[in-house]
Amino acid sequence: MEHPCLYLEKDSGSVFCYADSQRITFNDEYLDNGAMAMMIYPKGRYAYVIGDIVPNSDGWTVRYHLYRVDTQTLETKHIGNFAAIRFEDNGFKTAITRLTNPEATCTAEEVFAIHDVYFNEEGQQIRESKTEYRYDEMERMYGDSLVNANGFRY
Repeated sequence: MEHPCLYLEKDSGSVFCYADSQRITFNDEYLDNGAMAMMIYPKGRYAYVIGDIVPNSDGWTVRYHLYRVDTQTLETKHIGNFAAIRFEDNGFKTAITRLTNPEATCTAEEVFAIHDVYFNEEGQQIRESKTEYRYDEMERMYGDSLVNANGFRY
């Protein structure tokens, strides 16, 4: 059986994901209504689709909505919402944030710590780092774009 081709298409400023002319549904209000930016990373049987919600304020903590699409069945699985994603040979790592001062009275006072969570090629979590770091370190580790996949970026 031939596998459908996954691709991204920009329409009126929004980006959608398709498989052989059929729009993929993620059950995610940001992706299903047209994302500001979207990327794809193919990996064997799966393609990972990343929707960038292009947030304001502290929304950077969950900026990238990551889904695994089975290219044989077109079944989607939500992996999570992350601050950064880096695909590697044997899977991928993601940046997760933790608010260190929940007593902050406004977002300008919020301080976040970041740590990494690792996944295998099938999108299953395999380990979580205990080491925390700051935003500037995340940019250094994940790159300026914070996601190493191809697609339409804002």
